[in-house]
Amino acid sequence: AIAVAVYMLIGRVVRTYASTSVYTYLVYFACSVVLIIMCLISQTNIFAYGVAPVMVGFLLAVFSTILGHSIFSWCLKYFSPSFVSASKLLEPVVAGILAFFVFEEIPNPLQFLGAILVLLGVYWYSQLENKT
Repeated sequence: AIAVAVYMLIGRVVRTYASTSVYTYLVYFACSVVLIIMCLISQTNIFAYGVAPVMVGFLLAVFSTILGHSIFSWCLKYFSPSFVSASKLLEPVVAGILAFFVFEEIPNPLQFLGAILVLLGVYWYSQLENKT
């Protein structure tokens, strides 16, 4: 939570003068370098699991990170960091809705209740944010 908060605050400042493309490329490059360094330090062989997990990781990077996370980076220029952070809470709810339609997965009652609470909480916060 602290790392996300710091990231949002830094992103808010950087996005005032940097484009979304430049900002996201810098962030993704830095994350890649840190990941590679951590794998080297921990002696983790990322290719020991075969090609399929590497491809899944690549697809997650492309779709979830580049297409999804870049939207949050774009929003930092136009919305407050706290609002962007609150909207990130909707990610698992949207994933659950997609899982319902794509994979026909039915959420259990507790997951459904949690999704409703998250939706209501983000809506309530957006109303409070809109007043200020």
